Amino acid sequence: MMKKAWILLLWAAPLAGSADPWAALNDFGRARWEARLGRWNESIARYRGLAAQFPESVAVRRALAETALRAGRPEDAMSAAREWVALDSATAAGFLALGRAQLAAGETAAARTAFDQALRLEPENVEALGWASSHRERSDPGAARALLEKFLLANPEQEDVRTRLAEMQQTQGDYAAAEKTWKKVLAQDPENLDAQLALAGLYDARGDTATAVAAYAAYLELNPDDVQVLTRLGQLEYGRDRGDAARDLLDRALRLAPDNESALFWRALIDQDKGDWPSALARMERVAESNRDPGVLIRLATYYSRLGRTRDALRVFKTLQKSQPDNPDFAYYLALAHAEAGRVRSARRWLTRTVALDPARVDAHFQLALAWDKAGKFDRAVPALRRVIALNPEHHVALNYLGYSWADRGENLEEALSLVRRAVALDPENPAYRDSLGWVFFRLGRWDEAIAALESAAPIAADAVVWRHYGDALAQQGRTDAARRAWREAHLADPADSGTRQRLGSGLVPDDVTDLSGPRVLLKRAERNFRGMNVLSGVAAVAGRAGDGFPVRGSALFYYARPDRFRFELLGPPLTPQMVLISVGGRSRWSPTGAIDVDPGPWLALLGGVFSGAVFSRFDDPAVTVRVEGGHLVYSGPAGELRLDLKTKTPLSLSVPDPSGAPVRLAFADPREVDGVWLPGAMEVRAPNGVALTFRFSRMAVGEKIHADVFRLDP
Repeated sequence: MMKKAWILLLWAAPLAGSADPWAALNDFGRARWEARLGRWNESIARYRGLAAQFPESVAVRRALAETALRAGRPEDAMSAAREWVALDSATAAGFLALGRAQLAAGETAAARTAFDQALRLEPENVEALGWASSHRERSDPGAARALLEKFLLANPEQEDVRTRLAEMQQTQGDYAAAEKTWKKVLAQDPENLDAQLALAGLYDARGDTATAVAAYAAYLELNPDDVQVLTRLGQLEYGRDRGDAARDLLDRALRLAPDNESALFWRALIDQDKGDWPSALARMERVAESNRDPGVLIRLATYYSRLGRTRDALRVFKTLQKSQPDNPDFAYYLALAHAEAGRVRSARRWLTRTVALDPARVDAHFQLALAWDKAGKFDRAVPALRRVIALNPEHHVALNYLGYSWADRGENLEEALSLVRRAVALDPENPAYRDSLGWVFFRLGRWDEAIAALESAAPIAADAVVWRHYGDALAQQGRTDAARRAWREAHLADPADSGTRQRLGSGLVPDDVTDLSGPRVLLKRAERNFRGMNVLSGVAAVAGRAGDGFPVRGSALFYYARPDRFRFELLGPPLTPQMVLISVGGRSRWSPTGAIDVDPGPWLALLGGVFSGAVFSRFDDPAVTVRVEGGHLVYSGPAGELRLDLKTKTPLSLSVPDPSGAPVRLAFADPREVDGVWLPGAMEVRAPNGVALTFRFSRMAVGEKIHADVFRLDP
């Protein structure tokens, strides 16, 4: 009985003073019920009747204003709110309702005045602050921030307001202020997930990757199953070349959400970097099932291509081109896909379409020139090459291509010389360009200049054509023995080259490279594998010692240039200075000077012999014995011992004596193909001066240009 009395009293209180409170209470309840059913007209009409009946009732005006706002009738809401504040001008609620109604009606200046009045009446009112600040944020962001900051001075425990201030500061790009504010939020509540995530996002947005990674990791300790954060952290770790950490994070995300597109995409990139093309393709196919973004489809087609599925690659590129017929990029990709599939005419047609869509597209003009040349129509290739050079006068590949092609045909030799000289000036370390220069001089009958250019190119290029050109130039000056040596090098680089075989003629005696006994063929294959590599660069994890008692552990950047130039940048643990080792032609330098008192010469010379291919000739000797051990072929002789893998045709270990007779040993493992060259994925070095190092290579690139300054020995 008491409970029912209290309920009736609460309902009747807003209508106190009525002659018939029970009838008024019934009308009030029916108005609320009609609003709940969405019968806005009936509800508002009934509230208006009550307002006329009770001119002093704030409760009726409150209900009428709120109902009109919900019904989307701001004029009715403003009218009720004005009556409300007229009856009660000492509290914030009426002014808040009035401001909301005015904002809905588009009267922004009036709304701002109402919100400000609400906040003046109740400075601690969070709702009033929210409306006042959010309204200002669009028109006057500085004033909105100042409002929140002033509020927090008086109400420092309001965590929600501090969170709003941090969000505003971050949105405005004031990362320093936002960072301080988020940290204050976390000081109040260390397990505030929103604040921890927002702080990590702040570091991420401003490019402070290392700090962002740490902040995301802290968030995951509190919320380990957040798939989006796991994926983003995996992406950041991938960008920092921390492939294993990225893989673990993305795998965690995929265990929680196997179809997460972003996690699948980045996981595919890790597979790609590992050379696991089937896995990369499987993941990218799943992404492409629901995401037809061009970036996804381009990668999908690329994976098909790497796996030899040219038809599938062509199908995807056709889909891309049809989706945007006027996109020159997609026309170009489709042209390249046709070329890879052997559809030469279709490739030319789409390259022509590409340059029509984008006449300034240099790469398309160049590929079109190549297509015409391969079709035996060099006269059609020349205008395309001239167009490339006109668009980009520093396109040294096109300069060399046109110049060499003319020299090979014996045409336009003076212009060919000018073009090739420009190419050499732009890329002076490129042996192919030096060969072109030498060949133009050869065609012009300038033998001394031809020999000088070819002599510098042949040992670096390790290419049959370059060695053959060099031999031809030497022969023109009557240097027969030197010419034959050059032609033999050409034959070693490519035994099938008929031009070289014709030049050597009866010089192909049994002790030359034509001895086709099994062990010798294998040795020459291993040699040719490395002889095709001019430069190598990459990243490795290093462990061991560089001398008696001197530990080395960490990461290393390494660079190699044919035949014997090395650079290792050893990055130790935190607070340990970086050490750089440079070795050129047997001369070495540590930086800082005296960092390690160890001569790396013996093992670097041996490694240079492997990378250049020169070391294999030591075992091409009648005094060398050959035996089979398991799946290995072992060559033993005065030069030392070489062990080759019969399956991969790559070296497994190499041991040779240093000048004192002590062995210097290299061991290789995990062979992998990089840009057409088989390279070891791991290597162990042991030398008698206390060197015992292991290298595990995570990234390697063959053929990327390395600036000569990298190998400068002077401090």
